Amino acid sequence: MNMGIAEDVLKRFGDSLSRLLRYSFGGFLAVVIAAKVNPVGAAELLHALTWELAAVACVVVGAGIYTAHRSVVIPVHHWIGCFHSGSGTIGSSGTKGSALRPSGR
Repeated sequence: MNMGIAEDVLKRFGDSLSRLLRYSFGGFLAVVIAAKVNPVGAAELLHALTWELAAVACVVVGAGIYTAHRSVVIPVHHWIGCFHSGSGTIGSSGTKGSALRPSGR
């Protein structure tokens, strides 16, 4: 892999290592889980790919997982939390300022 390409990828991520790790973590975790579930199939796939392509695939899969989590899981979790807390409405936190004080006092 040409270092110019790697620098271009980092610039597209805004030179932010945390953003790159945020997007790639789910993909790398998926590879680890796949290796535990089906070691032979995962090994064949990883040996068929170059390490550069495997890393890019991890980032792409991780970005998909991250996007799904941010757009589906977090809102559903928020709705469950709102209705479980007894408020029954989105945006109502009970008393003023209780979001900053977990005890509500």
